[in-house]
Amino acid sequence: MPGLAGTGTVHNDQSNGRIELRCAAPARAWCRNLLGWYSETTYNSTVNPIRGLDDQFQAELVDILAWAHQLGITSHTRFHIYKSNIEWLRAHDGVDERPRVYAQVASEGRLNEMLSTMTESIELVETIPALRRLGVVIPKNLLRRAFSGPADMSLEDRTSNEARNAMFELSVAAMAARRGLTPMLSSTNPDVSFEFGGRLVKIECKRVLSVNRIMERLNEGTKQLKKSVRSATSDIGIVAISLSKLVNPGDRFLVSGSPHEDLSKQLHDALKANEQELGRMHRPWASGFIFYLSTAAYVPGRGYIPTNSGTIFPLNLAEREFFKRLAGFLLV
Repeated sequence: MPGLAGTGTVHNDQSNGRIELRCAAPARAWCRNLLGWYSETTYNSTVNPIRGLDDQFQAELVDILAWAHQLGITSHTRFHIYKSNIEWLRAHDGVDERPRVYAQVASEGRLNEMLSTMTESIELVETIPALRRLGVVIPKNLLRRAFSGPADMSLEDRTSNEARNAMFELSVAAMAARRGLTPMLSSTNPDVSFEFGGRLVKIECKRVLSVNRIMERLNEGTKQLKKSVRSATSDIGIVAISLSKLVNPGDRFLVSGSPHEDLSKQLHDALKANEQELGRMHRPWASGFIFYLSTAAYVPGRGYIPTNSGTIFPLNLAEREFFKRLAGFLLV
């Protein structure tokens, strides 16, 4: 998908209209507000969109870790490291201390881990409770994988990407759960399924680490759908693919006054550039794709947020109205 190659995380530079990268290392704005993170939850319009790393957030994170412990997931996972990082940041979060804290974290080589801490701990707190509220059964092996992997997202590679692959499956399921649908998670095919509009939606979830693997992963997901989608029935087969690693390998962030709009435009431009090639991938068992982007962002004057954008790309044009309803319901 050449439309995404080389784009990276975007910075909307109003002085020259260009889109460019901002890397974490020289991000001096970071010392302005170490704990000024909040979450804009794309998929749930009923919750407070501002999520601070406050006492309530920490209590919810501790509750999730205690719940995971009961399921056999003990300490030393990346989310336990994130908990310790948040506690450390909160203990040192004085206005006069922020420049020194920033310099210390950067000099210790922990800045990327702190970016991962804030983005991914918020993702966990928004995902697991949504599934638990509806009593969604999470396979233990899937949960164990989601908690594994390096705490620094920039260190993820093909030997350690199972953790965030699993977390993406949980996030897709939570997308439905936040809207009152009851998803099913599976260790086989499909990864996620739920009923919507009297039909069974079956989703295979994929992530990519490089742009030249996008079509390969989409084809892989399409072939997997063939195992579960009964084309003679009203089943809807979808491949959900996260392109987040392409725009943010873990060492960058988006600087923008409207990060969601910037991500949406980047995603739209990439899909439009590859529309014909994607359209040729329609099969009787594959009706559409969900494309997803997520990155850390800095909003001047407000702080850091994990920002996401998603869109449904219909392959079967006869299902456009169904996908329109589904996208509107899930807020994709």
